[in-house]
Amino acid sequence: MEPKHIILSDLHLGEEDGLLTPLDSSGGPDPGITPLLWEHLADLLEEITRNNKERPSLILLGDVVEFALSDPITAQRLFFQFISYLTKDRHLFQRIIYIPGNHDHRVWELAKYAQYVSYVNRKGYGVLNDRPWNRTKCVVSKDYHYVRPWFWEKIENEKIDLRILYPNYCITNEGTNRILLLHHGHFLESIYLFLSYLRSIIFGIPLPDSVERLEEENHPWVEFLFSSFGFTGELGKDVETFYDMLQSPKKMEMLMFDSGKRLANMFLHNSVGQRFLKKILPYILKAATRFIYDVAERYKHQEILGEKLLNNLKWYIKGPLRSQVMEELEEKGYELEMFQKCIFTFGHTHKPFYRELNLGFFPSLELYNLGSFVVDTPFPSEAYGTGIGIVDENLNMCMICIKPYHFTHPQAGDLILGRGPLCQDVTDLISSSKNLLKLMETYQREWKNRANLKRRLM
Repeated sequence: MEPKHIILSDLHLGEEDGLLTPLDSSGGPDPGITPLLWEHLADLLEEITRNNKERPSLILLGDVVEFALSDPITAQRLFFQFISYLTKDRHLFQRIIYIPGNHDHRVWELAKYAQYVSYVNRKGYGVLNDRPWNRTKCVVSKDYHYVRPWFWEKIENEKIDLRILYPNYCITNEGTNRILLLHHGHFLESIYLFLSYLRSIIFGIPLPDSVERLEEENHPWVEFLFSSFGFTGELGKDVETFYDMLQSPKKMEMLMFDSGKRLANMFLHNSVGQRFLKKILPYILKAATRFIYDVAERYKHQEILGEKLLNNLKWYIKGPLRSQVMEELEEKGYELEMFQKCIFTFGHTHKPFYRELNLGFFPSLELYNLGSFVVDTPFPSEAYGTGIGIVDENLNMCMICIKPYHFTHPQAGDLILGRGPLCQDVTDLISSSKNLLKLMETYQREWKNRANLKRRLM
């Protein structure tokens, strides 16, 4: 066994609910601390990759830096320290592939124009009439297909090999006929395609069938609502308070009911129609709040993979993602049909799981969700947890799954999700691992501490 890629998702560095965010005595993020959880995570990764001939790559699958709900300066400092710790202090990885999500969509907005500048420098000023792309290549065959983060001067100065791709990454192995597809997961939820749906409702235009158009139409919405409020000072703190209240549906409904009253008093007067609207507006906002809980996968605390998300996932894989992958494979002289085994890996929902699926055009499709390093609910739920994805040179994959609560005492085999020879190799490796036990103990202790804090806030 020689792991070639380690995959982590949804670190949310900078957010107080993020388990990898070190906190000071008052409960605020403290970039001056190297937390014990970093050390135990690195110890386990070192143990897993100890026999490698060369260091693996680390794939960060989105929502790594928290730009929506934390101070962006602090969040980026923590990110720099975290990757420097893994690559410089512990020498675990030769490169990092960063695939932004929705909470760190700002990284892609910066990378998009870095990609464009690189393109102009490479081709000359005659291409200035071309517009910046809303994606990178997902089938990478040249170094310039990656985006280098020159906008993060610290990373460049420390010579950390970090490369950005968005929104998809495709890795193939022609010898084993396997293909690994990676996407953060935000395009699998309707709320992140809101502007496309709105256009469809108003003008009757079908949803985009390409990744380029999906991002082109929806990036202003995703950037504004999910990746920018950390930059708005005191308003951003209020947004974080609002977000924390989402953990309590009853409090949220009361807040929206009261907001409806204030909104009515501000803009409505005393005509007959407006008096009626004054009465019903609070109830409309209350109903809208319930709708949010119905459609947002992250707040379905007892459901791991809902029917709506599964249908959206099938649509995305069979439609926009498949189109991009087919086009780029054909440019390399390959056909998608030659790959008999497909693995689709994502995060976003914070609920780790493994499942096999049949979509018709792949004889075998495996789904992995890598969960998150976040306290989503302060109450026990088997739905949430953290996944550490491990991929070998043949594109076999498995996942170590750690839960905040283990309702039964887990054996090593219970922690490994997936199918195939790599699962058994990893199970054998960690069956007596003290590093895994230390990581689990620290993880669960951190989770309980932050869950207690979250309960007090609620």
